[in-house]
Amino acid sequence: MPDQVLAARDRLLVLLDSAYEVAADPASFDKLLDASNSYFFSGIESLAADIPRVMAEDPFLRPHVDRIARQLDALPGDRTTGSRPAAYARMLLAKGGVVLTANAAATALTGVTAPSAVSQLPFDHESLRAIDKALRGLGARSAGPAGPVLLNITLERDGAGCIGLLARARLEQPDGSHAEALALSLSHIDWTAKQDAFMEPPFSLTRSESEVLAGLMEGLSYDEIAEARGRLVSTVRSQIKAIMRKTGRNKIAALVQLGASVGYLTELSNAIGEAGDAQAGPSHVSRVVANLVTETQINRQLQLDLHDGRRLGYYLHGPECGKPALFFHGLILGPTITPSMNAALFRHGLRLIAPSRPHFGLSSPPLPQAGFDDTVLSDAAALVEHLGIEDLVIVAHQGGVSHAFRVAGRFANRLHGMVMVGAGIPIDESRHLRSMNPQTRLAAAATRHAPVLMELITRAAIAVFNKRGHERFLYEHFAENPGQLASLRDPEVMAVSLDGLGHLIAQGAKAFVVDGGAAMANWSDDFIRITAPCHWIHGTDDAVLKPDDIREWVSAYPNHTLDVIGDGTSSLLYTHAEDILAEVALRFR
Repeated sequence: MPDQVLAARDRLLVLLDSAYEVAADPASFDKLLDASNSYFFSGIESLAADIPRVMAEDPFLRPHVDRIARQLDALPGDRTTGSRPAAYARMLLAKGGVVLTANAAATALTGVTAPSAVSQLPFDHESLRAIDKALRGLGARSAGPAGPVLLNITLERDGAGCIGLLARARLEQPDGSHAEALALSLSHIDWTAKQDAFMEPPFSLTRSESEVLAGLMEGLSYDEIAEARGRLVSTVRSQIKAIMRKTGRNKIAALVQLGASVGYLTELSNAIGEAGDAQAGPSHVSRVVANLVTETQINRQLQLDLHDGRRLGYYLHGPECGKPALFFHGLILGPTITPSMNAALFRHGLRLIAPSRPHFGLSSPPLPQAGFDDTVLSDAAALVEHLGIEDLVIVAHQGGVSHAFRVAGRFANRLHGMVMVGAGIPIDESRHLRSMNPQTRLAAAATRHAPVLMELITRAAIAVFNKRGHERFLYEHFAENPGQLASLRDPEVMAVSLDGLGHLIAQGAKAFVVDGGAAMANWSDDFIRITAPCHWIHGTDDAVLKPDDIREWVSAYPNHTLDVIGDGTSSLLYTHAEDILAEVALRFR
């Protein structure tokens, strides 16, 4: 056997050893990523010449993948379903004593889901009385203070305490009118989700140092931090000394006080800023509430029973009588939307119809004899017919683009046009891989050349980040993209990103593997077949492809146009929803 084949097999064995190590110690996940990159790439940009070009179902690998999967499934301590909330807790309360919205952290902290009665909140009597008084004062100028009110809350079920911040907010209705509501922010913060704040100036801590500081903020001892990180206690002590030197603090108490200040300021400063000022425009965080058409009215998943016995999950966003836009979600970013985006749908009179592809969310896998791409097409056709849609625009988000063009061919006689948002093009590995961030580059290579290895890596990632927290996955995935990291600090963008991750892994690793494979396939013929107007919107800071890649591809086709958004990131759909939906509405004219 040639030496180069032996070299590839040796690298594959190292990859498998690393996967077994993750199954025993999730903290070693980064070693698996390093081994995977070493297997697929020569340097950081070019595919290794000695890897097999197709490894669809290597009989050597399958027993290992199944065995490692069983070990990963047995890992204890799934942090996403534990008793502690995963993020900052927020609720929106309305006159009449109704909890309109409660994010996942608020539900985990209180046990209350929305919609619900305020009286069901497990707060002490005095706190409930204060909330009731504030609700009764909505709309009355002289009833109580207009500014934020702090509440010292005791959770009745376990006696734990937290601080609540109660502030007035305007609730924008679909018809453009406004009603007053109360935004309730609760003081629980998951400090591991705040690590990245300490990795920026003026602190510039390393990843390891920020993890140690997060441990201190969680109340862990030196020994507990060392055990959790698989390090010696002496190493932790040295790292804490380095943290003190960089932050200018010389006592643990001062260090914890600094951490608390940074954590709370990043979450609360904007919410406090103008929440009670009726004349001021909404700030960054209060905009989440001010533009809110309640989460109980959006992101509600529906189901359609299909003729083949399967089930299709889908979402309907915007006004019922709006012009229909068929939406193809991305891979990590799914079919849910932000409250601000929902309000923009009402302003533009658009109805966004967002089916989940097979293996995603509540949508059933394809039947054994059916292919993935064909099932996506037939599911979309069934939904269009079920809803009685006569004409439509198709919106493709990121990796959903290949499916969007296939379906566009099916409905060519009903199609007004297409809008592609941060979407990809048929991938040329020799040119496009180098512009991708490292995680996307690895996923692209693995899904095309070795889907069984992609399944292994994805299973490990799911197990690890179910323990570490999904917020941390997002921060690490976009670690080399400062613009995207900044957009994730918007609570709306973080919330919809977490929804997308949950949608992706709802049924395990399969969605990532098969959908990534569809995106990496050659779908050029489906692209060329579409003659309707097609408009592309792409950000300069997109984590997958650069605008020049898109421009070079579409410039040869006169029915395609491109807008480039300066500083636009992979969150372009949410950060620039108004402009994007205006373009969608234009297709109907």
